[in-house]
Amino acid sequence: MYAAVIRSEVDSAVVDSGGQLHLTGAGIAKNTTIDGGVMTVSGSIPDPVTDDPNAPAVDASAASGTILNSGSLSVSEGGIITSTTLNGGTLDVLNQGTANASTIHLGASEFVETGGIVGATTIAGGMLDLKAGAISDDAITFSGQGTLKLEQRLTSGAATFVSEIKSVSLGDRIDLSGLSYTSRATATISGSKLTVSNGMASETLTLADTSVTHFGITKDGAGGILLTAAALPTIAGAISGQTTSNEAAINPFAAVTITDPNAGAMDSLIITLAGAAGSLSEAGLISLGNETYELAATSAAQLTAELHDLTFVASPHGDGSATTTFTLSDTSSVGLTVNDINTS
Repeated sequence: MYAAVIRSEVDSAVVDSGGQLHLTGAGIAKNTTIDGGVMTVSGSIPDPVTDDPNAPAVDASAASGTILNSGSLSVSEGGIITSTTLNGGTLDVLNQGTANASTIHLGASEFVETGGIVGATTIAGGMLDLKAGAISDDAITFSGQGTLKLEQRLTSGAATFVSEIKSVSLGDRIDLSGLSYTSRATATISGSKLTVSNGMASETLTLADTSVTHFGITKDGAGGILLTAAALPTIAGAISGQTTSNEAAINPFAAVTITDPNAGAMDSLIITLAGAAGSLSEAGLISLGNETYELAATSAAQLTAELHDLTFVASPHGDGSATTTFTLSDTSSVGLTVNDINTS
């Protein structure tokens, strides 16, 4: 017996707001532009020669070269989309749908649901969200600050994300929303492996083509662990062995500079005194008690200016000499902290 599949094809269609384009069976769409409309790609053609429901399909709906500016695109039930450019809107990869070679720009999102399959993907400022049960079977590449979100629930033991993650750079984010944030959360890089642990469960990811050596750790909006590729802030210019007389004011941090290479980051500073007693003062300085003070989060440049204005007055201690040591602890909003103990 001989059977043939006759496919319908649409080329260079434009789906405006209010418009819809639905491919089913073995429909083909090439170079479609979605400007506010809805496009779906679903279904496949079973083998007409056999009655076996488990036999491979002989053809499927497919779309290639689609440009999504706004609106929505979905693929499911054996449908395949290839080389999709997302400038806005949302792409939903549903059960048994496949999306290969997508590029996700800022303002766009790709959601891969349970049973959905995603191949090679480039995150160019947008978000790729892999729900629990989604399948990623090829590399994921960052190109511009974007977010990879992994929603697989992890409560104990160790897990491994199978797809390689390429070209991570400063500001890129990996949101492990299925791994609960705790104060014990850590992100450790060893060779090409990034292991993230909350003390009860862990996930290991494979990195490639990246010079990033640190990830900041914060809590995401769902209580999971949000990693931001980051660089450590720095504290420079601390001076030890400064001298002052009893109860005379001094600016102990006049030469100190705080820098944070992470774009848009805010920094806060904790200052702890040890040794001979005294007091710090300056507008905006918050006393936390027990010889500990805080400068609230602001830019690194503003934090440096506030630090320069701090004055220290030593408490009376008689005629002998005494030393006060200051510990500076700077925390960047990306989730990294650096300490300095060289001011005295």
